[in-house]
Amino acid sequence: MSSVLDAFYEAIMEKAAMLKIFVYALPVFFAATAYIGKQMPAFNFWKIVTAAIFLGALTFGIYCVKHKKETVLTLNPFELVTSLLKALVVIVPHTFVWYAVGSTAIKFIPTIEGIPHFDMIMQAIVWGIVGAIVLSAYMCFAANMQVPQGFNIRKVFNSCVDIFVCVFFFIPQLLIADAILIFPIMYSFTYLDVPLTHWGFIWYCSMISVINLSVFANYLAQTAYEHIQLDDEDYKDKYIIDEVQVEKGKDNLKKFF
Repeated sequence: MSSVLDAFYEAIMEKAAMLKIFVYALPVFFAATAYIGKQMPAFNFWKIVTAAIFLGALTFGIYCVKHKKETVLTLNPFELVTSLLKALVVIVPHTFVWYAVGSTAIKFIPTIEGIPHFDMIMQAIVWGIVGAIVLSAYMCFAANMQVPQGFNIRKVFNSCVDIFVCVFFFIPQLLIADAILIFPIMYSFTYLDVPLTHWGFIWYCSMISVINLSVFANYLAQTAYEHIQLDDEDYKDKYIIDEVQVEKGKDNLKKFF
């Protein structure tokens, strides 16, 4: 079972973690301050920049963790841009197709009188299924950074339910962790009669959002390792990676003795 605690540990303890958190927090901070200052053109610009950077970083982070590399967030702009473009190639078509399927399905669902909120419940079910399929397709791609794997319908359908369940139970755990991290700082600002719109609190929350990104990448990589079915090429890659780890272990033993 994927572990949120392991994901937090990897997010905080990776190499140059504080530098990466600082760099990735900058666009989040700019977007938040622009929104608070009601500077909507600047907010719209920075939210797009933030979303693009986060999607690229999430994609590359899943790939790195899945392949046991020593990094989650990357500071290499080429890796970010490449990961982002590949992710969009997978996500955009799936989102367009499955949104059309979901919208059509909702139109054919009859309304049943006497059941409270029946329409809302059915819409939640339909969009939950659509979201699970799109997320599964994205993770099938991100696990090995191979775009064709994102369109392997058999693999996507086989893993979508398990992935949806894992993410569904991950979200409340992450919210609890964020509450533990944010509430004491928020209480301190309130106690000192400092508004929560102060740049210090905004910056702190921006850094927490970056930690969340790294944790999410770790968790999705764990989930992909456990629930996405491997192909022959995947097994070959896994075997090669394991051999590399064994050789590293032998070298370390030789140095030690």
